[in-house]
Amino acid sequence: MTGTVVRNGTQYVRLEATEATIPNTKQFSATALVTSDGHVRELSGSSVVNANDVSDTATRIGFAYEFRRVASSPVRPTWVRNVPRLSLHRVADGEGIAIHNAGERPVPAGTGFSIRATNWNVTDGEPVFRGTARLGQSLQPGKTQYLHAARVSGEVGFFAAQQETTRVNSAVFLSNRTITVDGRTENTRFLLVIELDGNRR
Repeated sequence: MTGTVVRNGTQYVRLEATEATIPNTKQFSATALVTSDGHVRELSGSSVVNANDVSDTATRIGFAYEFRRVASSPVRPTWVRNVPRLSLHRVADGEGIAIHNAGERPVPAGTGFSIRATNWNVTDGEPVFRGTARLGQSLQPGKTQYLHAARVSGEVGFFAAQQETTRVNSAVFLSNRTITVDGRTENTRFLLVIELDGNRR
């Protein structure tokens, strides 16, 4: 607690944080205004993610939240339908990942993905695998795109497949790594993460 603030006659406690428990995060800062009964009026801050990797892959993320009383319920913006709603999980055999489109719109063909698989505690291989992949065709609502990892000419690469289990030579297992998928469409960027413990971000 760093003090109190009065807004429109209501007193709020000001809370500040400078540390986060999210892995690979640094330069975290957040400020919240909270009522005496625990209602959060404002929350804002920023952090740098992928901080354990090389500096050119770290990403700064900002966030802000504010509660306001309005005369009527807000109308859902029309642009929300165009925002990708994607989920990420490992495939059963541990040799790849699956990106599922849970939204209302297709993810367009040509969408590119930058993929990173990280485990800084490994003793029998590289701590970081990197690769890229691109959708050859649009990913329709309710459909899943599988990406499998394999080593080709000494380098780890990712390739798209239409099924969860695909047996390939020199497969790379991803079950013991944190997986990060950074994707971009024409006007949207999304970041999907599975931690070592299996939790999704």
